[in-house]
Amino acid sequence: KIEMMMPKIPESVTNIGGHAFTSCNAIVDITIMGGNLDTIGYGAFYNCQNLNSVVIGEGVTILENRVFERSGIKKITLPDSVVTLGESVFYGCEKLEEIHFGKSFEAFGELSFYNCLKLNKITLSHENEHYSLLEGVLYTKDMERLVLYPVDDYRENVTIPDGVVILDDYILMGARMRNLTIPD
Repeated sequence: KIEMMMPKIPESVTNIGGHAFTSCNAIVDITIMGGNLDTIGYGAFYNCQNLNSVVIGEGVTILENRVFERSGIKKITLPDSVVTLGESVFYGCEKLEEIHFGKSFEAFGELSFYNCLKLNKITLSHENEHYSLLEGVLYTKDMERLVLYPVDDYRENVTIPDGVVILDDYILMGARMRNLTIPD
């Protein structure tokens, strides 16, 4: 029998290295206090299939590539300090339902949300200067690029707003909708 863990990483920690907790299926919930920690390393929580909840404290600015790839995470709130998500950060997180982006968030890596087929709620700080949220869908601030779509939020009719000229790779993969309208 595996004893489940709910570790708390204190503010004194300055580095979580690459693959530090890979496939550590005993972790259910984790709190990363932030403080002196700037970056969470490549694949740090890769394949932690029982990982349900993650709290990241202020101070962390970068989630490197594949940090939570194929983990069991269901919900995450990125603090205002997070600026960048590396490639495939949440790739294959089939249980991920909800994500919140803070005010400083600027950039996604490729395939950050590929195969997150349960994603149904996206929220964004009203103070974010780089992105806009319209009807629960994330766009760049200039509304030219559709960045993230809540694929598990069933909608009868979806209309991409006028001015959107870029649909990111796999943006509507698995989307639950009946009708889709894309402007000329």
